[in-house]
Amino acid sequence: MARIIGHGHSYSPAAVGVMGTASGHVRSGHAEVTYEGVNATEIFERCMTSMAYTDEAYGKSDRVSITAENVDGRWGNGWYPQMYDKVEAAVVYTPTDAPDMKLPCGTLYVDDIRMEWPARTITFEALSKPTSTDFTVTKKSKTWSAVTLRQIASEISGSAGLTLVFDAEDTEQIASLEQSKTDDCSFLKSTAEKYGKKFKVYSDRIVIYDIATYEARESVATFTGDNTASVRFASSAQGTYTGAHLSYTASGSSSTLDVSVGGGDRILYLNESATSEAEALKKAKDSVNDANRKATTVSVTLTIPTLFPAASVVTLQDFGGAIDGRYFVTQVSYSLSGSGLQQSFQAYRIPDLI
Repeated sequence: MARIIGHGHSYSPAAVGVMGTASGHVRSGHAEVTYEGVNATEIFERCMTSMAYTDEAYGKSDRVSITAENVDGRWGNGWYPQMYDKVEAAVVYTPTDAPDMKLPCGTLYVDDIRMEWPARTITFEALSKPTSTDFTVTKKSKTWSAVTLRQIASEISGSAGLTLVFDAEDTEQIASLEQSKTDDCSFLKSTAEKYGKKFKVYSDRIVIYDIATYEARESVATFTGDNTASVRFASSAQGTYTGAHLSYTASGSSSTLDVSVGGGDRILYLNESATSEAEALKKAKDSVNDANRKATTVSVTLTIPTLFPAASVVTLQDFGGAIDGRYFVTQVSYSLSGSGLQQSFQAYRIPDLI
């Protein structure tokens, strides 16, 4: 697809691109696209009919989906994207009375391409994790000995050609850990979660962070009934706990030891490895706190975009005591089309931590 950059800019299909706006221009937006290192924004403005960007706080890959019209068939004749092409995109919002706001989507890699007839469109999707390397593909087996989580992450990120952002306290030394027929990406994600950290890949970076620290940050926006189109609220006690009891075998010992955190009737029982009582207590607390993050969740659609990334804190206000509070954003979705820019997000109410 990078071949289109070398051609003249004479392609002007009749379809309206994503420069379209909603009534009153309240949701005017457009996309900026760099493809294989070359600015392709002008080209995509002429043929792009929609773009969707999903920003994940942890666990899943960020993704961009672009649909363009193909009325003259050139996407199948010389313009066809290649798997693993590098895409750098940004969502741009133009308020009526303020400067443009831009949210970078980071660096992503094409991993899915679809063409349709008679609609004559092409859709290609790109993910934040580099799918062309052995980071996400090659199954590996290895015994990690006398290492910390940061040391594991540093070695894996270096091997994958990614930059490590380790935004958390490191673990105590891990005596032994088996990576058994697992790709590096999946292994590092599960290991980070095992030690109470969150993991994501963004813009050629591996990011490992302490979610409690992020939850303590200031709210980036407040939402009420005046600036939300819809709010879906759910609350459930299923899978939540008031305390935990963890059994572990200390390094160099054959006896089983126990620690407890919290109290009450809803106790989470765990069997985990731990090198010390302090590590066991931390694992017990992390497990309870992570489970309780599912207790209260919301899905919100905004009337006017307020660009912010996943892993932000927002405030819901004036919906009533059951709903109001501070929420941690787990996913933000942006949609650009002829009707303008629309934004929605999913979040959970930040619980009191044990």
